[in-house]
Parts: sequence; structure tokens; C-alpha cells
Amino acid sequence: MSVLKQMASSKVLYSLLGLSVLFFLVKGVTYASIGSYVPILFITIAIIILGWSFTRCNKVHRHIIRFWAILIILWASIRLVLWIVLEIDTTLTESHLREQFGIVQNIISLLMLLIGIKIIREVKQRKLN
Repeated sequence: MSVLKQMASSKVLYSLLGLSVLFFLVKGVTYASIGSYVPILFITIAIIILGWSFTRCNKVHRHIIRFWAILIILWASIRLVLWIVLEIDTTLTESHLREQFGIVQNIISLLMLLIGIKIIREVKQRKLN
């Protein structure tokens, strides 16, 4: 099945996938602008692997998308657990750390967690036929 037909048949799945990739791409560019190139390297590799998976069979593509969703869920879950720990441990007053786990960042983490779960459900439901 061609890439465009695949995307047209699963608009929700590929919209969520695109949104998650875009989020991490923006985050990678932001970190690269302050001198940390690891996040942009990670997202670049992820984009290459996701793009490569379009040229492979549906089973490989499905597994790679599912793995991406699992990474998103792990990332969001770890951030939410760290936020809870920071709320319990009030002795940490590092401003950068507190900024990274503010209300907006936690809402983003929750949204990314939901996106990861929804991607997995869409992959299971649609089987990317």
C-alpha cells in the first residue's frame, strides 16, 4: 500500500504520530539552540527510522510505530513520576528543575501520555491495512 493511501486510511493515527514527532522535533531544536545536540540527534534518528518503515511491510511499520508510542509513554510516565517526587520533596529549590515540571509542562506530559496510548490503540484497531 502506498504511503499516501496508508495515511488516508488512518488519519487519526498519522495525525497523532505527526504531532508527537513535531513536538519532539521542536524540543530538539530548542535544546540544540542552547548547545545540547543529543535530543535533535535522537529525533532525527527516530524520523529516519519511521520514514524507513514506510518502505517496509506493514508488520514492520506497525512494530516501529508501536515502539515509538511505547517510548512516548515511557517518557511521559517518567516525567509525571518525577513531578510527583518533586511535589513531595520540597527541599529541592533548583529553579530550572521546577520550571521543567511546572503546570504547562505537566499538561504536555499528560497529553503525550494520552497520545502514546491512542497511537497504540489505533495500531491495534486498524492493523495498518
